[in-house]
Amino acid sequence: MGDAWSNTTVVVMTEFGRTARPNGTRGTDHGTAGAGFVLGPKLARSTVVADWPGLSDRSLYEGRDLNPTLDTRAVLKGAIAATFDLNAAQADRVFPGSDGVKGLYAIMR
Repeated sequence: MGDAWSNTTVVVMTEFGRTARPNGTRGTDHGTAGAGFVLGPKLARSTVVADWPGLSDRSLYEGRDLNPTLDTRAVLKGAIAATFDLNAAQADRVFPGSDGVKGLYAIMR
């Protein structure tokens, strides 16, 4: 990336997760929760942001999927705000109808 790296944020997120239990053919189906990575020089620190619900039957969403615990828009709001120097109100407008989703602004500097 060369000189452009200092102004770059890379976000990698799954659009779907996988079920926590195998299906009848021993594979897994599309699930609910996923994972993501944020990379770049504007990260505040290297850390894992998670609320691990576990894989017990009572912890699974609808008895089969990893339970989602974080709205991906919260991560994206934090990344977008830091990368493009936006305030919270401006970041909210990037995702219409997401006013109730608080951005994770602390992940970036």
